Amino acid sequence: MKGNVIKATLILAACLLTIIIYTLPKTESTVKRAGTEDHPASGSGYFTELEKRQTANLSEEKKTALTQWKKLTKEKSSGNQVYFDSIASVWDEMKLFALSAYYFEQKATVDQSEKTYLNAAYRYFDAMKQAVDTSVKNMMTQKAIHAYNKVLELNPGNLNAKSDLGVLYAEGTNEPMKGITLLREVVAENPDHEMAQMNLGFLSFKSNQYEKAIERFDKVLSINPARIDMHIYKAQTYQQLNQNDKAIAELELFIASSDSKEMVAEAVKLIEELRAVKSLNP
Repeated sequence: MKGNVIKATLILAACLLTIIIYTLPKTESTVKRAGTEDHPASGSGYFTELEKRQTANLSEEKKTALTQWKKLTKEKSSGNQVYFDSIASVWDEMKLFALSAYYFEQKATVDQSEKTYLNAAYRYFDAMKQAVDTSVKNMMTQKAIHAYNKVLELNPGNLNAKSDLGVLYAEGTNEPMKGITLLREVVAENPDHEMAQMNLGFLSFKSNQYEKAIERFDKVLSINPARIDMHIYKAQTYQQLNQNDKAIAELELFIASSDSKEMVAEAVKLIEELRAVKSLNP
């Protein structure tokens, strides 16, 4: 029976208790497209090769438009900066966020605006989540970090950017404490910053600081009661504390609020198995 409980827990974990970086979607989708990582990262050459391969998948109309837009971006007129957006939108539509980020980054070097650096940062973040190849993932992480740092240089009060940057350092570099410090600074300035509180909760969970994780998840629910996924995270945390009654209570709260038939079915199954374990170990 214990093995069944572990199995059910893993199913829920795979579907819901995702790694911190995957709880922060930036653009519409982070589904990996085939053919985006045929070669390892090699600076700008990576983007050139990736664009060459993916352009072959475009319609002739889009190919012609891209060619024209790229020529216009090379002209010095400030009005032509809008064509960086046009190019990026093509790659956004194809969910090729590495390429759309690359063009927003090029625009940012011209207009030096917070908004453009943020557009690049968001997409590099998603490109990092798409990446399977380690070298690509590392490059996208570093580019996202660079873009977020630029955002904060321009606007130190952008707490969303600071929170995202904290996650990147904590999960994607060998400087995890730097990331944790950034996240703590965010909640010190704004205790109701939902994503920073949630990510600190996940970090506490990963470092086996379960009581602290519960506190963070409770805080998220107080900020946003609609975040019913917190009940799943709390249930899994209580399981780690061997407090199965509380885990069951959290799962029941999730069931009462969720409209996901698949997740409700898994939660019901886990409750049944937790109760069976309890009956064997009264």
